[in-house]
Amino acid sequence: MYQQQSSYRMLSFETSGGNLLCKRIIFRPWRYDKNDSQNLKESIDAFVASIITYAVAHNLTTIG
Repeated sequence: MYQQQSSYRMLSFETSGGNLLCKRIIFRPWRYDKNDSQNLKESIDAFVASIITYAVAHNLTTIG
């Protein structure tokens, strides 16, 4: 599923949990400039914030 969606450049999408215990799996993009380690923390902060914002907006109760 991931390879199919990413080939369409859809890097942010959801899929079912399949055989896993979770109900949904949400794929979100994360990028940072490997040559600028100073911005690594900021990029991680922004990524985590986007996940939390998504979870709150969709009434999700757990993030794993």
